Amino acid sequence: METTTTTAIQPLNEQDLALDVRELTLGTLTTNALQLRDHVAATLERYTPENYSEENVDQAKADRAILNKAAKELNDKRIQIEREWSAPFQEFKGIIGETVRMITEGSTKIDAVVKGVESKAKAEKRAAIEELWASKNITLIPLSAVWDERWLNKSKRLPAIEKEMGQRLLKIEADLEALGVVPEQDREVVRAYYLNNLDITRALAYSTELQDSRKRLQDSEARKQAESEAQATRQEYVAPTAAQAPTAEAPEVVVPEILERTMVVRGTREQLVALAEYMKASGIWFRKA
Repeated sequence: METTTTTAIQPLNEQDLALDVRELTLGTLTTNALQLRDHVAATLERYTPENYSEENVDQAKADRAILNKAAKELNDKRIQIEREWSAPFQEFKGIIGETVRMITEGSTKIDAVVKGVESKAKAEKRAAIEELWASKNITLIPLSAVWDERWLNKSKRLPAIEKEMGQRLLKIEADLEALGVVPEQDREVVRAYYLNNLDITRALAYSTELQDSRKRLQDSEARKQAESEAQATRQEYVAPTAAQAPTAEAPEVVVPEILERTMVVRGTREQLVALAEYMKASGIWFRKA
């Protein structure tokens, strides 16, 4: 089996990578720029549009040409001096930029090694945690349900992780006991709901939703039953308002329309008794109010 030998390297020293500014002298530029600006400001007061006309238009053209040329030459000179002035700094800037790129590239390559080592260590740690979980023979929930990414930290030891596993399992057992208040007909589905999210508050709220939904369904069915009974009563006691269609086997029979009226009758006892007897004999239905 081949073994990889790592060459010993000298640890980096931050001071070796620090810029040492050995001399910084601000440049000196001596010109007549201020005097020239003041001179131009004073001179141009005499060269205003009011001083030119058709009579001296040639002079206006000449003065305009002189001013345009002076402006261009001044700006060109400023650009030339600016380039000469900034040349040392631009050289310095380029050197530092190149150095920073080299340092960054070196850091990126080292970072790949560091992350590779860390990834391998986390994979080994995860495998150890999975083995620990498997040894407990827990089938109620998967390891992912109680997983804590902090368990992969180097500072987290297996005994501490095992303790946290036990605490979480105890809480789950306590929550499952608390679900004993759920009606028996809903207990199985609410238990499954809880094991899916391990949130006892949400599980109890879900149980309440199931009960409310069932009550609404029962109320709805009761209303439908009452409406059905009322419809049957109407069909039994309320006479049709139109004659039934004749059949081929029997002659047409006209059913008289039956109406209902509410009235108050006043008379002597004998009259009222006679009226009641007449109604009975005539087949008129009535009842006492």
